[in-house]
Amino acid sequence: MGAIKGSVSQATCFEPLSRDEYLGLRWRLAPSFASERERHTVYDIYEWYEREKKKRGDIDQADRVIKVMKALEGFRSSEVLGESAFERKIRSVIDEIYVDG
Repeated sequence: MGAIKGSVSQATCFEPLSRDEYLGLRWRLAPSFASERERHTVYDIYEWYEREKKKRGDIDQADRVIKVMKALEGFRSSEVLGESAFERKIRSVIDEIYVDG
């Protein structure tokens, strides 16, 4: 799921990869599932997981991290003169966030 929902390339838009984007990734980003058939199956499982999670009103660790990152982006967009003191402090202690799901 990390390659679909939390890849480095998604860090700026916070949106999961589409099936076509996921299938188009180099196999090195998901080496355990190298064949196209396996990758289709992985994406099918991801879609099922997201549907079931939504039905239950649940969120997972990746959702939480995305919410935090969007909130931080909101601080930046609300500042007229640039970064706020809060954002500078957060950015000084967090370079990247990794979620082990």
